[in-house]
Parts: sequence; structure tokens; C-alpha cells
Amino acid sequence: MAYFKHVKSNVKGGVDAELGEKTIIVGPNGSGKSAVQNSLELATRGFVTDLTGRDEVRRESDLFSLGDGDELYAIATLDDDTTFMWHTSRSGKSVKKAESQHPCPVAWPVLDIESMLKGNAETQRKWLIQVAGTINREGIHSYLTDTDLYDHMAARYSLPEAETLTKVLEAAASSARKTKTQITAAEQTIESMSRGLGAEPSERDLTALQKEVGNCEAQVTIVPGSGPPASASRWSAGLGWHRSPPRITSAQVKQSETDAMEAVSQWQKLVSDLEEAQSKREEIQVPATAKLIESLAQTTQIAHELSFPMCVLCGNTDKPDWGTLHEDYEGYLSRFAEARQLDTLIGLLGPQVDSARKRAETNIARYEEIQQQYDPNADVPVVDNTVALQALRSAQARLHEAQASVANWRRVRDERELLKEKKTHYRDMTNLKDDCRKAMEELVRQAVSTIEEAVRAHLPDSDDFRLVLKGKSISMGFVRDDVLHTALSGAEWARLTMAVAAAKLRLTGHDGPVVISPKERAWDPATLTSAMRALTDAPGQVLLLSPIKPKGRLPKGWTMVEVG
Repeated sequence: MAYFKHVKSNVKGGVDAELGEKTIIVGPNGSGKSAVQNSLELATRGFVTDLTGRDEVRRESDLFSLGDGDELYAIATLDDDTTFMWHTSRSGKSVKKAESQHPCPVAWPVLDIESMLKGNAETQRKWLIQVAGTINREGIHSYLTDTDLYDHMAARYSLPEAETLTKVLEAAASSARKTKTQITAAEQTIESMSRGLGAEPSERDLTALQKEVGNCEAQVTIVPGSGPPASASRWSAGLGWHRSPPRITSAQVKQSETDAMEAVSQWQKLVSDLEEAQSKREEIQVPATAKLIESLAQTTQIAHELSFPMCVLCGNTDKPDWGTLHEDYEGYLSRFAEARQLDTLIGLLGPQVDSARKRAETNIARYEEIQQQYDPNADVPVVDNTVALQALRSAQARLHEAQASVANWRRVRDERELLKEKKTHYRDMTNLKDDCRKAMEELVRQAVSTIEEAVRAHLPDSDDFRLVLKGKSISMGFVRDDVLHTALSGAEWARLTMAVAAAKLRLTGHDGPVVISPKERAWDPATLTSAMRALTDAPGQVLLLSPIKPKGRLPKGWTMVEVG
């Protein structure tokens, strides 16, 4: 594996050091040990760690504290002469954006291990099963109820099996939450649509009403004549011609007036319904942050299920009441669903109002025309179809009402079928989520022994490393007197994190240079020697900082650089 053979910089007074694949930098405090580490970090990553009490320092203006001039640079060279570089300068208070040359990524796994251990339970468990690296599709299938569904969702990802399992779990949980919200909205919509529908007319009912309309049509008197006059009109589609009488009768005038008044009344009723719906809609404020509220509802649900100890939004360590927060956000979502229902109703009523207005205007115009043509003094016999036409219109209205009811019931059935599909999807996603979580729990337990064995290979024999699952979290430490100790000294923590980093690289591999380098710790000579010996075969470059020399002869493969 490639390693950095040389590093040069003007960090902390200047660094010019030859490095080996396994190197220990020795010197008293303040002698420049950390300068070597900082220089290598700066050259390979463009930032440094453990500076001025901060885990990471990235801003060029802050990094100038490492130097004492108007220029800051670091250069690192691999054993194959590949060069990494970082450089910036300043003029007065203005700092130039850094220039860098990074031919390939460089891993610093100790920092990743520390970050993982500080993460939440989910992060730690993902890390465990990814590091174990022994997961296959067949093993996952053994925990699943619906393997086809899992495979279908897994096909979306071109990832290692452990990461695929995590992605499918997250996708199933997200889909279940969204579908639950959709089910609630659909149930409310169906309830609203079904309200006041009454019983659904049968085919027999429709046939009887159609027959009644036909009987009423037969009762309308046809005025004799050779053919339909120019003023002939049709009452409805397919009803045949009705000749207008030779003169307008008072009954016709009255009926036309009644028709116009009824049309106006229907128009006014629809206008009133539309205004009422618009008024209700205006009372419901749907903010631009509705999508955010939906996300917060999902987030608080997850936080409630997993009992997050801190606020996932602001980092406050006072544990929030996730259950109450989730109920509040779900309440908002219910109001938003009601708003969407009203929007749908308003969209339906608008065209109906326009149609009713046009019908009213047509009936008014017809009434005015008939009224103008009416001659009360004319003594001409006419055919009075008033009663027959009233019966016909009544029968037609009942038929149309029944047909509308059938159409509305058809829409309700369609919505119920969609609701059924959503409930099935919700059940499938929930079952898949639970199965994936069960699989992950078992795979995590299996990963523990694999990782423990790999870590112990890079620890002194005196260190009894253990990895323990505590609820949903993991703990790492050394066993002494049959007790697991996780509150470790600085040197113990350095040995543990380096061994875990080496184990991860051994199990998962890494393309490109690797630097295993913990923060400077206080070692005793014997422990330092044993730790170095245990890391001799670590897969990557090891860089140790120590104020004291190791005891005895330097372990094989190690280089010692003395500073100060």
C-alpha cells in the first residue's frame, strides 16, 4: 500500500521530515510533533484537526495561526513520487483562496471512527454491518416475508448489500409514513363525497324512470301539420319534434316565467354554495412551509419511535416530547387535507355556476321572447300541453337525478378501491420495514464477533477488546477484572481507535493512501512498544506522536523521527 515518504511545510516554524510506512514522531511538548501531523493533513485534505480546541479547522484565515508570515503551504510526497500540495497567501487582511493538488482521496480512518462513536444509534449500526462485510442477499431473504418486494426496491441501488439493506429500510419507512397520510386524506374525501348521497339507484330503478319519461312524452299533443315549422324545438335528446302551437298561450307565458325563475334560483343556490366553500377555504391558511411541516411530522415520528435524546433540528440536549410534537404536526396536515378537499369542491362548483348562469340567461331571454309574442286578445284555438309538459319535465328531472346519483356512487367506489390499494401498500411497506429492521438487528449481532476478532489482531495481547450492544447503541472498550471499561485513558483510546481503523480497512479495503494517526497522547515506554508492534501489519500508513521513546529495540518496519 502506498505511503507518504516525505512532508514539507512552513507550519509552526517549518517541517521537513522523512517518513516510513510506520512512523513514530518523538519529542517533548512543543517540539513540533503535531506540526508534522498538521502538515500532512493540510497537504492531503486542506484542513487540520485538533487546533485551538476545535475538531476541524478549514477556513484559510483561521489556518494562518499555523504559520507566522503571509504565506502558508504544505507538500507531501508518496513513495511513488505522487505529490500532494496546499498553498495560500494573504495581503493585509485579505486571504487568498487556497490552491491545492490532490491526485486521489486520502483516508484518515481514526477520525471517521471517532465521528461514528459520537453519532446516533442508527449511524453506529449502519457502520457495524457495513464493516462486517459478510452480508449477502440470501442471508437477508431469510428474515423477509416478501422477498420479491425487497428485491424490487433493492434494484434501485447499485450499492453493497449492507448499504442496500439500509436504503430499502429507509425507503420502506418513508413510503409507509407518506401512505398513512394519504389514507387519512382519502378517508376524509370519501366521507365528504358519500354525505347525502342516499341509496344508489339500481338498473331496475333507471329502467323504470326511463319508461316513465317515455310515457310522459306520449301524452304531449302533436299539432297536426305536414311538417315541423321553422320554430320547432326539441325538449331533450332523442325525444322527437314538438310543433309549436300557432299562437302563444297564457299558460306558455306562465310556464316560461316559471322556468326562468327556477333557473335563476338554481343559479343563486350554486353561487351561495361556491361562496360558502370559498369562505371556509379562506379560513384555512396553508403556509408555504406546508412541505416542511409534512417533513417535520415524519421527522418527529421517527424521533419518537427511536427516542432521540436531543433535538434533531437545533441540537438542544433537552429531550423534546416527540409524541406531542408529532400529534401537533399531524393536526396541521389534517387541516391541509381539508383545504385540498375544499379546493376540489371549489373547482367543481365554478363550472356549475357558469353553466347555471348561462341556463338562467337563456330561460330569461326565452321568457322575454314569448312574452313579446303573446297576444291576450287573440281568439285562436291552441293545444295546451302545460300539464303534460310539467309531468314530462318532472320525470326527466327524476331520471337525471338518478343518473347523477349513479355517477357519484361510481366515483365513491373508485375512491374506495384506491383507498384499498393504499392500505395494502401501507401494510406491505410497514411489514417490509419491520422485516428489514429485524434483519439489521440480527446482522448487527453477527457483525460484532467478526469485528472484535479483526480489532484484536491489531492490539497488544494485554488489551481485551470488547464491542457490546446496549439497546440500540454500541459501546467499545477494554475488559479488566470482567468489567467493560469505556472511559479510557488517552493512550488506551488511541490504541483502540487505531486498531478499529485498521480492522475496518482489513475488512472493507480502501483504494488509495491511508493514514492511521491519532491525536498525541501520553504513553509509557512499554505500552508504546507493544502498541507499535501490534500495528506493524496494519493495512495503511501509521503515524504516531509521542513525548517519549518506545522501550527497547524499535519494532520491525517502524521509522522513528526525533524532533526538537
